[in-house]
Amino acid sequence: MKVLVLEGGANEDDSGEAQFGGTESVVDAEEYLILEPRPDIDVLDCNSTSSRAAVRAAGFVAVGIVEHCCCNEFFNNVANVTGSVHVADSTTTLRFGNVSSIGGDIVVPGEWWRAGVLESVDFESLRYIGGTVKISSGKLSSIDFSSLTMIGGSIVLPFNDITHVQFGALLRIGGNLLLHDNLLTHVDFARLTSIAGNILLYQNAITALRFGALTHLDGSLYAQSNVLSAVDLQGIQHIQGDFAVYDNVITHIHFAGLTHIGGSVYLGDNALTSLNLSQVTVFRASFFARSNQLTSVLFSDATTIFGELNLADNLLTRLDLSPVSRVGSLNLQNNFLTSLDLSSLTRIDSGVLLSKNRLTDVNFGTITGISNTLDLSHNRFTAINFHRLTFVDFSLCVDHNALAHLDFAGITRVGWALDVSNNNLRTISLANLTVGYNMALNNNMLSVVDFGQMTAARGSLNLAYNALTAVSLTNLRSIATDLDLSHNPLKQLRFANQTRIGGSLHLTNTTLDTLDLSLVTSISSQVSVVRTDLTRVDCMQLGRCICADSSTSLHHCPPRCDVC
Repeated sequence: MKVLVLEGGANEDDSGEAQFGGTESVVDAEEYLILEPRPDIDVLDCNSTSSRAAVRAAGFVAVGIVEHCCCNEFFNNVANVTGSVHVADSTTTLRFGNVSSIGGDIVVPGEWWRAGVLESVDFESLRYIGGTVKISSGKLSSIDFSSLTMIGGSIVLPFNDITHVQFGALLRIGGNLLLHDNLLTHVDFARLTSIAGNILLYQNAITALRFGALTHLDGSLYAQSNVLSAVDLQGIQHIQGDFAVYDNVITHIHFAGLTHIGGSVYLGDNALTSLNLSQVTVFRASFFARSNQLTSVLFSDATTIFGELNLADNLLTRLDLSPVSRVGSLNLQNNFLTSLDLSSLTRIDSGVLLSKNRLTDVNFGTITGISNTLDLSHNRFTAINFHRLTFVDFSLCVDHNALAHLDFAGITRVGWALDVSNNNLRTISLANLTVGYNMALNNNMLSVVDFGQMTAARGSLNLAYNALTAVSLTNLRSIATDLDLSHNPLKQLRFANQTRIGGSLHLTNTTLDTLDLSLVTSISSQVSVVRTDLTRVDCMQLGRCICADSSTSLHHCPPRCDVC
C-alpha cells in the first residue's frame, strides 16, 4: 500500500495552468492514508454568488465542502476538497476539472423511489476519494474510474443503466461495491487488489466475471440473477463472507485455489451437473446447490460444513459424503438416491431431510440423535434400521413408503410429530416411545396398535383408514386434540380410564353398533358418528356439536354441526 502526502497550498505556474504549490510524496505503507492540507475556504456553494467570488479571488485552493456542485469555480479553482461534494439536483454531467483529491463523499441525488438525472461522469484529474461515491437511480450508461488509485469508502451505483464499468488503475475500495440492478454484461476487476466490503452485482445481464488481481474478498459477493454460464475463481484464495451466484445458467464452477469461505455458498437454480469442492476444508456457514442438474459431488478436502448442506432437487443417484465428518443439517430431498451412507458423519447439529428419493437403506453410522427433523418420507423403504439413534428432537417422518414392519429400536423420544402414515403396516408398537405432539398412523393396514404405558397423546392421534376392529385405550388418559378412528371396520372402542379429548372424536365410516362415553370427561369440539351401525348415541353432555345420521337417536347430545 502507499501513502499520498499533500503539503502546502496551491498556485498557478507561468503558463497559467493550476499547479499544486507544495510537495507530493508517495511512500509504502500498510494502508492508504491521505494527509489533506487544511482547507483555505470552508465552503464552496455553487448557488452562492459571494461564495463563488471568494473562491475565484483566492486563486487555486483547497475547500472544505462543495454544495450544489458544479460550477466553473469548482472546475478551475479547486485543487482538492477535504470534505464532501454534494451534487445539485439538476446536474446531468458531472466533471471534476483540476480537483486531485476529495476527502469525503461524492453524493448525487437519486434514490430508488426518486430517480436522479445524472447521465455522465468524468473524474478527469481526480486520483483519490476518501469517502463514498453515491450515484443511485440515475441515467448513467457507463463509468470509468481509471484516473483513480483509491476510494476509501463505497462505490454505490445501483438502479442505473450501466452497461460498462472500468476500474483502470484503481487499487483499493475501502467499502462496498454496489453495482446491482444495472445492465452490465461483464465485470473485470482489473488491478484492484482490495475491496473491503461486499460486492453486489445481482440483477444485471453479466455473462463473465474476471477477478483480475484480487486474491481476497473481504466481504460477500452477490452475483445472483444474471446469465453467468461459468465461474472461475482462479487466484481467489479467501472469501470472508457469502458467495452467491444462484439463479444463473452456470454449468461449471472452478474453486481453484480457494481455501477459505467465511459465509454461505449459494449455487442454487443453475445448470451444474457436477461439483468438486477442491481445497476448501471448512465451510463456516451453509452450502446450497439445490435445483441444479447435479449427478456428481466430490467433497475432496472438505471435512466440516457448519451450516446446512443442501443438494435438494438434483439428479443424484449416489453420494459419498466422505471425508465430511460434521454438518449443521443435511437436505437431499427430491433426488434419485437408492441408498445413503452417513457413517463418515460423527455430528449432525440439526435436521436430516431425505424425502422424495428412491431410498431403501440409510446407514446412520454412529449418530445417536437428530436435533431437528428426520424426514424419510416418500421413498421405497420396506424396513428401516435406525442403528444407534435414540431421539429425534422435532419430527420423525417415515410416511409414504412401503413399510411392512417398523421397529423404533433405540428411539425413545420424538420431540414433536410422528408420521408413519401411508405405509403397509399391520401392527405397530409405541410402547417405549414418547411423542411431543401429533401422531399420524393413518392409511395403513393396522389391526393392532400397542400404546404400552403411554398415558397422554400431546397432540392429535390419527388412526383413520386402517383395519382396526377393536381399540382399547388402556392407559391413555388425555388426547390433547383430535382422536380420529374413522374409516375402520371398528366394532369396539374401549376407554379404560377417565379420558379427556381436547379436540374432536371422529368415528365416521366405522361398524360401531355401541358407544360408551361414560369414562370420557370432556370432548372440546366435534363428535362425528356418520355412517356407522349406531342406532342410539348418548353423548353424556360432551362435545360442541355432533355429526350423525338422521336415523340415529341422539341423547344428551350437543346441537348438530353446521358442517360435517
